[in-house]
Amino acid sequence: MRILFIAVLFVAFRVVGQPGTSTLNYQLEKAGNTIHVELQFTPVEKDSSKFTYGQPAFGGQLDILKGLQHLNVKAPARFKLDSLSRTITFYYSSEYSLEVTYDIVDTRKEANTRSQLFRPIIMDDYLFIHGVNLFLTPAFRSADIKPRVSVQWKKFPDFPLFYTFDPDQDGKHSVTTTSDSIAMRFITGARDLTIKKFSNESGTNYLVLRSTGMPAATVQQLESFYVNYNSFMRSFYKDKRKIKYSLVLQPYLGVNHKISGVSFGNGFIGKYNKPDSLAIGERKYVIAHEIGHYYLSDLKAAEGKNNEGQWFDEGFNDYTTYCNLVRSGEMMAEEFETRFNKVLQQLYSSKIKNTPNEKIFENFWKLGDYQRLPYWRGSVFAFYLDNQISLATSGRYSIRNLLLDLQVVVKERMEKIFTNEEFIQASSKYVRREIVAKAFQQYIIEGSSIAFDSSLLMNCFTVNTKRAYPILTIVNKKKFMTHYQFK
Repeated sequence: MRILFIAVLFVAFRVVGQPGTSTLNYQLEKAGNTIHVELQFTPVEKDSSKFTYGQPAFGGQLDILKGLQHLNVKAPARFKLDSLSRTITFYYSSEYSLEVTYDIVDTRKEANTRSQLFRPIIMDDYLFIHGVNLFLTPAFRSADIKPRVSVQWKKFPDFPLFYTFDPDQDGKHSVTTTSDSIAMRFITGARDLTIKKFSNESGTNYLVLRSTGMPAATVQQLESFYVNYNSFMRSFYKDKRKIKYSLVLQPYLGVNHKISGVSFGNGFIGKYNKPDSLAIGERKYVIAHEIGHYYLSDLKAAEGKNNEGQWFDEGFNDYTTYCNLVRSGEMMAEEFETRFNKVLQQLYSSKIKNTPNEKIFENFWKLGDYQRLPYWRGSVFAFYLDNQISLATSGRYSIRNLLLDLQVVVKERMEKIFTNEEFIQASSKYVRREIVAKAFQQYIIEGSSIAFDSSLLMNCFTVNTKRAYPILTIVNKKKFMTHYQFK
């Protein structure tokens, strides 16, 4: 799952600003279920500066402002808080350093998945907090102002910490990172926190776990899968980047849910109910899906007004996750058949299956089928298109070639977003344009169901359409496996 990102910036502690440079120096202190924050802010804008706190789009947190308490600024400066927009405006008469204090409080009311993925968790032995819910996000009038920000603990918590925005830091020293650090990156820590660092051709990877109750065999299984799958994803996308990617896995508190999580730019935070079998079945699939978001990178479909591009961002990522699990040897033909038939059943049996794409996200945070529809629809359309590409090119090309082509389309753009027309145009390199355009309009935009029959599929598949939903059968495993090697 990928959510809207908002920038939060970090650099070294108490740096001396050059003329015209804004600096934000944070000092933190944890006490019980509260983090006390002291912010020294050197403004460059005349008369006033704006900041925001929190982001309701993260998990539907409409009341997130309740977590910000006891906000104050040293006189003669003053501030005004707009609770509707979560905007804080600081007013001052000259460009001197402002001294701001506030508390961040653990406001979870109940044990549920959204609360524990997005809200601050501040406990005696455990800390989990996204940057957007800890630091004030600058909202300056000029986009040219790039504030330099530092973070340091006045009193370090009595357990290890891990910073996803600077994974080599242990939190005991001033944090230094670049301005690409973002709000969805977070700080976590626990008395049983363990951090393992892997160096390979993709750069540096980190596996961050809470070890209590986790068998050694589970840890080894996770390590093996993590390293292997990263390598295959790197080759699938011909990725040349050197990165610091963090896989963070932590138990839910009182929630009986196998696994869920969210990607955060340079990693994935996953939460689970039991510390066993994290690298098999559904849990492995979720982890692989989220790793896929990194390798899909910034490539995105046009979002429209309501995140309408999730048919690609989530659905195509779902299908390529299947592809790469098969390709890496982490999923056999039988499991592919079982899992993809489940997707077909869920989509075709859903009461909202024909909801137009632009209407899905009006009800997204109702969860249920509304949340899953873009995944199901996009994944099934990607499967359909993969088959069409293979059939039209006698097996020479596949969905992988289309994805690589789309990366070229957006390569020179600041935002790597392609339009619906560009998607159709790129696809028509392999399949006749009139076929692609009609299918895209019907199946993605309007929400019609694909009327599968075996003539639409590669000859390694057959499909039974006698039930309310199509049932896929792999009839030639050798040809199936050959297709998903994507040579």
